[in-house]
Amino acid sequence: MKMHANKTGLSVLISDKPITWDAKQVHIVMMLCFNREERFIFNEVFEPLTMVLGSRENIKKLVQVESYQEFIEMLTVL
Repeated sequence: MKMHANKTGLSVLISDKPITWDAKQVHIVMMLCFNREERFIFNEVFEPLTMVLGSRENIKKLVQVESYQEFIEMLTVL
């Protein structure tokens, strides 16, 4: 994996209707990017994020949020 982003960031799509992704139905699509200077953040973020998103119960809670801010707040408590 190469980290060539100009700016570290996170984009999130939450869909009411499932999206077919690799033959599976998903409701949340996240795109993460890290620039070289902040690549250390990847290890701090990626593993905990996969643990949270690996739970169907957590996904159900995350899909219910109404805003990006709520999504981030919910991620921090799960």
